[in-house]
Amino acid sequence: MSAKWRRSLAWDDQFFPSWAWPFKAVLRALSSVPLAIFLLLLVASYGILASIPVGVIVLGLTQLFYGVTLVATVALAAAVLIVPAR
Repeated sequence: MSAKWRRSLAWDDQFFPSWAWPFKAVLRALSSVPLAIFLLLLVASYGILASIPVGVIVLGLTQLFYGVTLVATVALAAAVLIVPAR
């Protein structure tokens, strides 16, 4: 933490009235770098998803469902064949 940031926090603690603590908490949360990075990633993800046609997204989900079904079927068949063999 830099000295300037510590001075800013000290000023906030000294001059913000006690009834305004929610505003101070929001101000500190919005001043954090991790939150800024998270929000920027959300905006970038939204932009990427907005540029893809909905049909392609649904097609991808359909293929994922097919894959999960295939894996479950193979696992069930393997279990049916292995359990009696034991």
